[in-house]
Amino acid sequence: MAPGYRGQGLGRVLVRGLLTQAVRAGFRDVFMRVHPDNEKALNCYRGAGFVPADACGPTPANSRRTPVPSW
Repeated sequence: MAPGYRGQGLGRVLVRGLLTQAVRAGFRDVFMRVHPDNEKALNCYRGAGFVPADACGPTPANSRRTPVPSW
């Protein structure tokens, strides 16, 4: 989120809209990875209803990245 727009709840609105689209597309579960130091993003995702999940290891799509907690 661009700095001038932070703190207005817009990220939460965007995330909820994406979740609505995912449900309409037939997805039952949505997972994301968030760096544990990114408190602003964590708060946004918590506010949108995400809860912590067990961290998962590398996948073909993210094999070059360090595993971080999933939400």
